Order: sequence, then C-alpha cells, then structure tokens
Amino acid sequence: MHCPLQSGAAALLALACHSPPAPCPGPTDAAGVPFAGEAPPAGQPWLSAQQLAERLRSGALLPGALAAADQLDSSIERLKSAIAMQQVALSALLEQRESGMLVELATAEAAQADAYLLASPWIESVTRRAGTGRESTLATIREALCGTDAAAAHAALIALGTFGEVEFDRSTFRAPILVWTENGDPEVRVSALYALRVTGTEASDLDRVLALAKLNSPVTDGSLTYLLQLYSSGVLEGPSAAASLRLLQSGDPRTISACLRGLRGAQVSDDLEHGLLELACNGPDELRREAIYHSLSTLATKSPAVVEVLLATVTSPDIELGERALQGLAQGVSGELQVAAADALMLSLGSDATGPLATRMLEFVGACGGQRHVAQLESLAARSALPEAARAAAAQAAESLRAGS
Repeated sequence: MHCPLQSGAAALLALACHSPPAPCPGPTDAAGVPFAGEAPPAGQPWLSAQQLAERLRSGALLPGALAAADQLDSSIERLKSAIAMQQVALSALLEQRESGMLVELATAEAAQADAYLLASPWIESVTRRAGTGRESTLATIREALCGTDAAAAHAALIALGTFGEVEFDRSTFRAPILVWTENGDPEVRVSALYALRVTGTEASDLDRVLALAKLNSPVTDGSLTYLLQLYSSGVLEGPSAAASLRLLQSGDPRTISACLRGLRGAQVSDDLEHGLLELACNGPDELRREAIYHSLSTLATKSPAVVEVLLATVTSPDIELGERALQGLAQGVSGELQVAAADALMLSLGSDATGPLATRMLEFVGACGGQRHVAQLESLAARSALPEAARAAAAQAAESLRAGS
C-alpha cells in the first residue's frame, strides 16, 4: 500500500541530491580572516574571529550568553505550559462532543422505541389481516403521515417500512413520506427513507440520502452507508463513496463500525476500497476485524489487494475470521485470481494439512483451483499420517477438479 512516509523520504533524498547554493561571503579582517558573530549595532565594528576568541577566553561574553540561555529556558517553559493548556482544552472539547453525541443517540433511541410501541398494533393489523381491517389500519397510517404529530408520523413510517411483502396501494403513500424525508428529527428522516423504499424509488431519491449525510449526526451516520447502498443499487461511487469514506475516516468507533456493516455486499470505488484496506491493515484490532469480516470478505468485486488481505487472514489465529475470509475468496473473485488463491492455500498447507481450517481450504481448492492442483491433492490424500478428514477432503477436491477438466 502507498506509504506517505516513503514518499516523504524520497522527496528529501531528491532534495539532498542537489547542491545548495553557495553562501554569500561575510566580511573579513585585514588578514582575510572572516569576522564572527552577529552583525554589530550601527556604527560599531565587527569582531574578527581572533578578537571573539580572546573575549571568550576572558569571559567577557559569559554574562550575556547566560542571560540568553535563561531567556531561552523561560521561553521553552512558557511554550510547554501553552501546549499543556491546549491539550486540556482539546480533551474537554472531545469529552463535550462525546457527551453530546451520547445524549443525541439516547434521545433518538428513546423516540424510536416509543414510535415502535405505537406502530406495533398497526404492523400486526396490516401484516396479519386482510380486507376491511387492513384497509382501515392503512387509512389510519396515512392520516398519521399527513398530520402534524411527529411522533405519530414516526410510528407510521416505521410501520410502512415493514410492509415490503404486503399487497396494498403503495403509490398513495409516496408524497406524504417525501415530506418527512426532509423534515423532522434525524431519526424520523431515517425512518422515512426506509419507508420510501416500500413505495418504489426514483433516481432522484439518492439525493435525499446524500442530503441526510450533510447533517453529520450520529443518528443518521449509523444508517447512512446502508441507505446509500439501497438507493445506489449496491454500487458506491462518486458522492455515495465519498460520504461513506467520510464515515470510515471519522475516528469514531461507533460510526466506523456502522459504516463497515453497511458496506456488506457493496461494490465500492477505488478510494473507498483503499480506506477499507488501510483500516484492515493498520486499524485498531476490533475495527480491523470488522473491516475484514463485514466488508472486505463480502465486497461484490474483489481486487488483487483485497484477495491478498483475505489470504493472509485465512492463516491467522482467528479461526472464525479465517473461515469468513475463505467464504469471501469463493465469491466476487475472478477465476484467474481464485486459481492463484488456490496456489497460495496449497503452499500454506504444505505436506501436513493439519491446520484448523485445512479441510475447508482443501474444499476451496477443489471448487476454485485448477488442473495443476490435482497431483498435489492426490499426494495429500495418499498420506496415511494425515487426519482422515483432511485425506477425504483432498481426495474429493482432486476428483472435483478432474471432473471439471
């Protein structure tokens, strides 16, 4: 991966290869010996190097040098104090921001819970009844959407979001839902965008999700990447990718985690993929794991760089994550890359094939490998020292590849 430190070192090296311009010559005494020291006050002569040496030996310059050193020490202490004060202020701001985010999230969760309680009987009525009972409930929901009670409208939006499999006249709900995608608290607008999907979407609806991204609210950020996927047909490029990358680089673990989960199955831009790879390689342990488990292993199309990370993960101590990586290598990877992945797995297995995922790795080779792996697999199947499960998996993999030739 690109390393800015290497780029910086290269730039410094290139700079060092060019000779600096020669310094301007300073004044000299009658013998041609350069004068030393800083420029003297106007009207006073420069000290030659010899005169300066004599004054240093006599101690004539010591009081001034000590005073300058004391002044420098004082300046350094004042700078340290100023930095410490800035750090305290920054910590206070971060704590205040964190506190504000927690309050906003708690308020939204409480409002969501209240709205769901109100919506529950409507959901029950519409999903389990037919005829006049269902129509009556739908009329009540439409009335709540068209009213001014935000809590009732929120409940109506939550209910509508669950009616994906219900047969009803959806088109009549679109207009009142659109009003709530642009108005109300963040949690109401999120619910409105989920409900809008039930009525059918239009190309311009993506702009409504992107407008939500501009709120920079922890409430909307938690659902944003998934909504962008829904309204972009799973392809995150351009503004959708930029909005997702902002969340990925936010520095807030909650926001990043929600973003990673929202990227499941997506096709992402090069920039967004690079952000995921950076997090998977250099992020905190838990987020690194989530980047691989929820995002990289599920991407619709996987680049060679993603395949490389997944292969490294297969042999990691985290067995669950390794199994997830194997699943990821089996889909969204070109045939040529899958055969190369099978090469890497066979090399990793060696001649013992005794790792915790050895059987699953052999199954992958049987499904995605090539004819060049048949002899290796047959050799493993013939090794009596191997566990029976591994021998059987190797034999089955070789048979599968022979049959597919």
